[in-house]
Amino acid sequence: MACWIERFYAEGMTAGCAVGLYFCPQDLMTRAQMAVFILKAKYGSSYSLPPCDPAAPRIFSDAPCAGDVAPYVPYIEQIWTEGITVGCATAPLRYCPDNTILRRELAVYLDAAFLQP
Repeated sequence: MACWIERFYAEGMTAGCAVGLYFCPQDLMTRAQMAVFILKAKYGSSYSLPPCDPAAPRIFSDAPCAGDVAPYVPYIEQIWTEGITVGCATAPLRYCPDNTILRRELAVYLDAAFLQP
């Protein structure tokens, strides 16, 4: 597994999880982190989106342009725009960015990102 992690880093798909080039393979992945991984896997490691605009309306009520989730919001909103996610709840529409993702949920995201026409 180490060779895959090393390649993932070499391709620019991750900067690691902590200072000092750690990958933290036993850590859980949040739904916010997963949004970035999905889009970088789909469009390449150099794919990036402009920073979140606090004045713009938000798609998800729990993904504001503030706090720890702010860097992830453009990616979260992009996977919604592309039909890769429908969020985690409605009324109000929520994404649950801090929730961890299960393998079965990731399968749905991967299918929506790469296998749907």
